[in-house]
Amino acid sequence: MRTIAEASRPRDLVQHLRDTTRLAVLLDYDGTLVPFAALPRQATPDDDLRRLLAALAVRPRTRVEIVSGRDPATLETWFGDLPIALRAEHGAWTRDTGGNGMWVASVPVQKRTVTTAAERLSEITRRLGGWIEHKMTGAAWHHRDVAVSDTAVEEVVSEAKRQLLDLGFDVIHGNCVVEARARGAHKGRAVHEALSRTPGSTVVAIGDDTTDEDMFHALPEGKVGILVGSAQRATAAAHRLEHPRDVRAFLSALVASD
Repeated sequence: MRTIAEASRPRDLVQHLRDTTRLAVLLDYDGTLVPFAALPRQATPDDDLRRLLAALAVRPRTRVEIVSGRDPATLETWFGDLPIALRAEHGAWTRDTGGNGMWVASVPVQKRTVTTAAERLSEITRRLGGWIEHKMTGAAWHHRDVAVSDTAVEEVVSEAKRQLLDLGFDVIHGNCVVEARARGAHKGRAVHEALSRTPGSTVVAIGDDTTDEDMFHALPEGKVGILVGSAQRATAAAHRLEHPRDVRAFLSALVASD
């Protein structure tokens, strides 16, 4: 893990990939393709983003995947008509391209344990505010719109671990969110499966948050991890872009490079 003081220029990253014959592009959504919104439901994809993803998906010898913590229904609504693969809830659910549009579960979780996780996190909202995002394989406490100290959040993380680890959840502290994630569901699976599905491809993984480090750590030597955001954050990625607009500039240059 290291910090990356100097951000890359999007066109320089494309130049870095100039000799690539096959490409698999794994993209986080929130904070990567769009800026964060006060409420997640407000961070809907704009038409320019959808057109960009569609153009990237038809680029020769290129596979595109959205690898997000979002639930399957949301990703289906936003991107289900595009020729890209979708991974929801950090890879707990997958919908591949060219298939029948069905979502496949990769991590079995009992509904009653998911309900318990949501109930435990709901107790936090009664004390500190914020709101609970209910997922099919877990739940998340969001506090972006709440004035809460770092110490209080760390206490929440510790409390959640004590209560939920034995139920089969990992507790993840992300960007203004504490999430109970089904054990075995992590974004590193996307890297392993992309390499298996498209042997010989260069994998480019782009993300901004703690959960995206699973992708960066899973990348073999010579593959490309790109952190989005601050130079202060330690990361396993090799490159950094400042903002989602830089990610879009990189993807646009990639489309134009064909």
